[in-house]
Amino acid sequence: MPISYVLRPISELLNTDTFPNIIDIEKISQNLNKVSSDNYCQSLLKRGKVYKCAPPNADRELPRKFNGCAFCKSCGGDYPNDGGAFSVDKNWPEWSRIKDTQCSGNLGKRDITDGIHLCCPESRALSVGTCRLCTSCGGEYKYNGGALMSDQRWENFNNAYSNGCQGSPSGQASEIQLCCKDEPICQLCSSCGGDYQYELGRVSNDQCWPNFFKIKPQQCGGNSFGNVDYCQNGAHSVNLCCKGGEDTKKRRKMRKLK
Repeated sequence: MPISYVLRPISELLNTDTFPNIIDIEKISQNLNKVSSDNYCQSLLKRGKVYKCAPPNADRELPRKFNGCAFCKSCGGDYPNDGGAFSVDKNWPEWSRIKDTQCSGNLGKRDITDGIHLCCPESRALSVGTCRLCTSCGGEYKYNGGALMSDQRWENFNNAYSNGCQGSPSGQASEIQLCCKDEPICQLCSSCGGDYQYELGRVSNDQCWPNFFKIKPQQCGGNSFGNVDYCQNGAHSVNLCCKGGEDTKKRRKMRKLK
């Protein structure tokens, strides 16, 4: 017959009734309770489920870090969450600079077979923020980070979430917005900088479509998104700029120094 288990508190098992001849049995029980609680909290801390394990004001709160999302051929690795895709029906290798399958490698030209995916980490207590491509931002994904397809209604071009980032991704005949959860971690800009210094993807690399995108100008400056002429001075690109993530510009500089 199957064996059944019942979990009981240590204080019910180790007490003067069950062990009347052991001195300080209650103190032993308290110490075991503390050790088991500490071990459990440490396991939650490693998974990013709690900020700290110490009692309030006993030590400094661990700092939170911001996540970053990336444009990839497919999601995986450090960027497992698929937030939707665009360029689904187009293979324009020159148009974008993205990461390879499962977000591996550096930004580069890729043959697009299943769209350019917005890939993000999961938002957790100590690593905050994740994003989706949606017809409008709202609900948990309330932070707007720019838009694409502002002057077109290419339903086959995208695979995005609906209003408020609800449901499952599908072709949408409307403007597609970059929407973030818990923190505005990423924005579309003509160049990265300021709070958004991490460049994790580029599109419109060989074309100038200022009305197609709603972005921020250089270094993600300003308070609003609009149809920015990002092609001035021959700088053709709309950049995915994030508060956290892999600094591709810094990595390129380090490779040159080696």
